Amino acid sequence: MERNASGSSTDLRQPYTRRVCNAISQKIKDDQETDFRACLKDAIGYDEGDKIHLRPPQPEIASRAIDAAKMRTCDPLKDWTPPQREECPICFLPLPLDGAEISNRICCGKRICNGCTWGSLKANHNGLGWRKLSHQELAKIETILSTCPFCRTLDNSLTDSDGVSRVKKRAESGIAEDIFRVSSWYNYGEEGFKQDTAEALIWCRRAADAGSSQAMGSLGISYLEGDGLGKDIAQGMQYLQKSAEHGQVLTFWLIAYKNWKRGEIEDAILNFRKGAVCGSDKCLEQMLPLFKRGFITKEEYLFTLRAYQTVSNEMKSKAREDSIVFLGRQGHTLLEGAQRLSG
Repeated sequence: MERNASGSSTDLRQPYTRRVCNAISQKIKDDQETDFRACLKDAIGYDEGDKIHLRPPQPEIASRAIDAAKMRTCDPLKDWTPPQREECPICFLPLPLDGAEISNRICCGKRICNGCTWGSLKANHNGLGWRKLSHQELAKIETILSTCPFCRTLDNSLTDSDGVSRVKKRAESGIAEDIFRVSSWYNYGEEGFKQDTAEALIWCRRAADAGSSQAMGSLGISYLEGDGLGKDIAQGMQYLQKSAEHGQVLTFWLIAYKNWKRGEIEDAILNFRKGAVCGSDKCLEQMLPLFKRGFITKEEYLFTLRAYQTVSNEMKSKAREDSIVFLGRQGHTLLEGAQRLSG
């Protein structure tokens, strides 16, 4: 018997499985992109596991929102075109909204869904079952995990300086997400970069100008919080809106949250609905309470639910579902998935 992280006893009858689990879980964790989500958490205490309850608006504000819903004869989202979503370069499905289900490859700069990472492992090694694996098989799995599913580059063949050099070269050529990555390195003092908030903001602006939705969202939060920039609510909301329109769906939730706190209920409701229509679980959570309060009509509520379901189905695949079980999501390791499967 061994003890897991929480201290409770766990019967690890397959130590070979545990080694594979830990290797895969750590590999996915290392590749995950978290900077923009960290910005969101710092800005409003947002976290993926949190369920946030909005405070009821003042009675007069709520009354106006209810009257506005009753007066609407046409759904404002009926002719609205959702932002184009980034696709996985391997399976060509829209990337999941949860950053924990995406790996960001430093070798080629591609953002790859965990379903394709799992598919690469499964295609190259079909022995990931419950039988005992040999040292050679474990070494093969580690090699597969260290190989980029897109460009087939071995991570071990890249030194830290090689990886940084590749990113800087792509950033200098105008690749938006790599420009934003350099901004993050300056912001946090990582990968040999000296921590420099001013330089980070310069690179962040450059990334936003190049079309990075994450950079736009980060600039918006910086303006809202006055972090390295003069506090400017209007400018911050403008950048957040641009971020959402460029496909960063999480910012719809942030825009709605900020508008709700300021008493701009109708704008908040519209952005909650936009986020839900784009597949955001956090925005979807607000739909039923809004409907029960009379802030949205039955037709608007049903339209939002159907649109959410359509977008969610577009992001699903058997490989991605398997990856959630085996590779883990939001803190669940492959080991925990293996324990559930093994009963």
